[in-house]
Amino acid sequence: MVDKDLAAAVKAAKGGKLHHFALVGKTELSLARSKVSAGVLKEMRDSAGGGTAVIGTCIGSGEVLLFTTSKASSSMAAILKKCIKDKAGLTMICEVSKAADEEAEPEPAESAEVDDDKAEEAKTAAQKKRIVAAFTDLLRAKADKVKTSREGVMLARDLKVALDGGKLDEADKLLADLKTTLA
Repeated sequence: MVDKDLAAAVKAAKGGKLHHFALVGKTELSLARSKVSAGVLKEMRDSAGGGTAVIGTCIGSGEVLLFTTSKASSSMAAILKKCIKDKAGLTMICEVSKAADEEAEPEPAESAEVDDDKAEEAKTAAQKKRIVAAFTDLLRAKADKVKTSREGVMLARDLKVALDGGKLDEADKLLADLKTTLA
């Protein structure tokens, strides 16, 4: 049976609204605009038959949901994707990033401005992750062309510098130029 509340929360997060999440075991997922309460965590543990709770924040960027938590693991993205499909009836691309403890478990916001700042940071992180993934895929697919093309080498180097410097718009443009050069 589809959990309509979870489906609505996933859609809102996908739309760019910062949400808090809790994952217990591999089966229980909760998404909410405010921090997941201790009572809800207890219910989730009871329903899952125990287990450790992983909590953090979630925000969407395009077709990707970016989950940020201090307890990130290599299999967490697949677990989250399966939970969303099983519980909410939605198919999403999930990415997980590791954050410092204070970022993963934020206190309730003092104002809407704080939420907006965190949402913007999460969108920026998701954009950077998207560019890095596309850059990595391009390098894997066209490694020989990059090595033999002076322009390709220079664009790849400039793209890396732009990413490291946080200049994501410039990195996006350089990635497009690199794709054109290597085509």
